Amino acid sequence: MIALSTCWNSSRYRDGEAILSEIAELGFEAVELSHGLKLSLADGLVDALAKLPQLQVSSLHNFCPMPANVVADDPNIYEFSSSSPSEQEKALTATRRTCEFAQQIGVKRIVLHLGTVPMPEPEPELRALIFEGRFQTPEYHALLEQARRQRERVAPLALSNIQRCLPLLAEMAESFGVTFGLENQPRFSDFPMPHELHHIFSQFPEHQFQYWMDVGHAQIQDFYGFTPLSHWQEEFGHRLLGFHLHDVRFPCFDHQFPGMGKVAWDQLRLERYPEAAKVWELSPNVPRYLIERGREEMVELATNGVLDEA
Repeated sequence: MIALSTCWNSSRYRDGEAILSEIAELGFEAVELSHGLKLSLADGLVDALAKLPQLQVSSLHNFCPMPANVVADDPNIYEFSSSSPSEQEKALTATRRTCEFAQQIGVKRIVLHLGTVPMPEPEPELRALIFEGRFQTPEYHALLEQARRQRERVAPLALSNIQRCLPLLAEMAESFGVTFGLENQPRFSDFPMPHELHHIFSQFPEHQFQYWMDVGHAQIQDFYGFTPLSHWQEEFGHRLLGFHLHDVRFPCFDHQFPGMGKVAWDQLRLERYPEAAKVWELSPNVPRYLIERGREEMVELATNGVLDEA
C-alpha cells in the first residue's frame, strides 16, 4: 500500500473532499489522514471516501482530526510524556477521538508520537559547528556526549509519565481494533530512542503497539551522530507497521521530494516489507508537478527500494 499523506495538501483547502480528490487525481490508491485535519473537515472526508472507493486509507496520524480547541497544526500539542495530569488527559482524550474516527472509516493503523524529554536541544549548537566546518571534530563529539548524559539524567521521569498512559492506550487498541505505530522522531530530546522502544515492546503485544519508521527522522539522527539509520530496522524490522518516506537535505531539512536529499535509500531495503504501509509524507512546499511527474518513481522506490537518479 503506497500512500500520500494529507500533510502535503490539507492546509490549502477548507473542504475534505477537495483534499482527497487531489490525491486521487495524482494517481495514488491510498492516503494517510494526517494531523492538521480540522474537525470541521471530518464529515467531508467521510463523504469523499464514499465517492472515491478506489482510494484506501492506509493510516491515521494522531491527532486526527485536530482537537476542537486547537488552532495551529501540532501533533505534539499534548504529550504523553508530560508531568501534567491535565495534559496527559487531553492527549488521551484526543487519541480516543482519533480511534473513534479510525473505527468509523475502517482504519486499523494509527501513527503515534510519545512525547519529549525536558532538556536543552543540542541540535542548534551542533548545526552551528557543522556550518562552521567543524563537523565530527572533538568539540562536536563532546557536545554529543554532553547531550547523551543530560538525556540519561532526565529521561526516566518522562518515560515513567508515558508508562502511565500506555495501559490506557492498550485498552483503546483493544476496544477499537487498531494498532498504534510508535514513530521515531528527529530530535535527540524526542521519544523514543531504541532502548526505550525495546522497553515498551517488552510489556505489550504486537497487535497493540508496533514500530512506525519515519525514514527522514531516522536519517536526521544518523546525520547528527545520534543513532545509525540501519539500527532501527535491525532492531525493530520484525515489528514494523509502516513507513513515513521523505528525503532529507543534510543535516535536518526533511520532507523533501525523493532524490532531493541524501537519504541512504539503498540501506533501507524497502522491498523486504511488502505488508507495511508506505506513506509519502511530503512538505506542502513540494510542488504538485514534481509529484505528477514522479509518482511512478515514488511507487517504484517504496515498492522495490530503487531510486532512479538518472
